[in-house]
Amino acid sequence: MGEIVAVKVLFETSSGFAIFCFDGGFLNEANAIETLWTHFVSKTTASLAVLPLGFEMFENKSDAINPISGIDERLTRMIRNGGLGRHFLITCQYDEAVLEVMWGLKTSCILYCPKRNQS
Repeated sequence: MGEIVAVKVLFETSSGFAIFCFDGGFLNEANAIETLWTHFVSKTTASLAVLPLGFEMFENKSDAINPISGIDERLTRMIRNGGLGRHFLITCQYDEAVLEVMWGLKTSCILYCPKRNQS
């Protein structure tokens, strides 16, 4: 494995929003698309590649990001506390490897994010 590259992701879940930090160095490995899934097969392997930085539950997620009222104060605070609100040079990568990471984060949400009450 190469250099650790911290990649932070704001992720919408079924019950709110989460911020994860993922070791983006895995994205740059020669065989990334064949091996990325292995980092999400269990709680142990996921904990080595993913660090949950925050979670905010919303009863109605459309209140969290609303074109009229803006971004909810709780979500704004979580974004700032998770390091996403600072001014950084932000690059975007979208390819098969990123899709694999997003699948892994979605799978990992059951480990890190509470579900909405089913009452």
